[in-house]
Amino acid sequence: MVSVLAFLVLTFGMAIFCVVFDASPAIAKVLWFGLFFFTAPFGPALYYFTNYRKLAAPREEIHG
Repeated sequence: MVSVLAFLVLTFGMAIFCVVFDASPAIAKVLWFGLFFFTAPFGPALYYFTNYRKLAAPREEIHG
């Protein structure tokens, strides 16, 4: 039960992030959506490790 909930949260979370925050071209987003929903749960996990971590990583502050 927990794994199903985790899968749904990951899938829909990555889909929402892809639409709202990712600056990729529209064709790339369409391909990611195909990967999300046809290769689940591998598509959202792949998106997480290739795109999401780079875009959502906290910025390091420069202390002077």
